[in-house]
Amino acid sequence: MANPLTLDSVSAAFAHWRQNRSSLKEPVPIFLREQAIKLLTHYSKNRVIQALKINHSMLKQWQPKGERSAATFVV
Repeated sequence: MANPLTLDSVSAAFAHWRQNRSSLKEPVPIFLREQAIKLLTHYSKNRVIQALKINHSMLKQWQPKGERSAATFVV
């Protein structure tokens, strides 16, 4: 069984990536973007943004176009 995504686990993955990236301009890897989007099914956008230390524009840009207007989250 795969490990469920949690805010803490994805936050730790983002922190690890930040510590090990080759330059500050390196884009966020796709697998981290996908994990951030999946968190929106369980957490509010603001909570995800704060925990992952990203901005609203990044998260919005990573969402598939059909999901951008949908506000689906559970607090």
